Amino acid sequence: MRPTIIICVVAVLTPAVATAQATSVLTGTAHVIDGDTIVVAGEHIRLEGIDAPERKQTCQREGKAWACGSVATRTLRGLISDRLVSCKIIGRDAYGRALGACSAGHANLNAAMVRSGFALDFRRYSSAYIPQEEAAKAARAGMWSSTFVPPWEWRHRAQATATRPSGQRTGPNGCNIKGNVNRRGERIYHLPGSRDYRKVVVNTAKGERWFCSEADAVKAGWRPRR
Repeated sequence: MRPTIIICVVAVLTPAVATAQATSVLTGTAHVIDGDTIVVAGEHIRLEGIDAPERKQTCQREGKAWACGSVATRTLRGLISDRLVSCKIIGRDAYGRALGACSAGHANLNAAMVRSGFALDFRRYSSAYIPQEEAAKAARAGMWSSTFVPPWEWRHRAQATATRPSGQRTGPNGCNIKGNVNRRGERIYHLPGSRDYRKVVVNTAKGERWFCSEADAVKAGWRPRR
């Protein structure tokens, strides 16, 4: 009888593969920027598939404006509380920010924000959260209790109507994000439509500059206006 030869193959996970897998998920404490953007482990992360009102955006209820953008920011902050946040990084947006599906404890933050009524399914890029949006609309939760402009349309209007003193409409190459250095030497960038944007004058002699994207500003060491 011929001897039977058994060959065992052992799969070894190389360090390169292990690193790639490890960096696909970011976990840590989170700093909330607005209703759909957080910072975890030094990385700006946009909650993928949703769009929340901007911090300065208002909605209308019974003829009166209310700060739905600020409430959206507080809502996300409340969902996170003091828990660690874990984000599976899916890709990058046009501004270089990481796109993530994030959770705090057992709560899916992307879905929870839409379910709260303080974010919309970003249908231009995703349809994952349409059920949560329909539920929020039916319950008249959050923004659905009032009239509002979708965040993407609000941003477009703000950029179209923003004016700048001394003829400063855009910088080089049509870039319109203003990088300002304040009296304390802090480097702060201002987005079109944000408070004080019209008042800020870019003085290149002081080291101030224009940016074409938030990602460029952050990479250069500027932070958003608080």
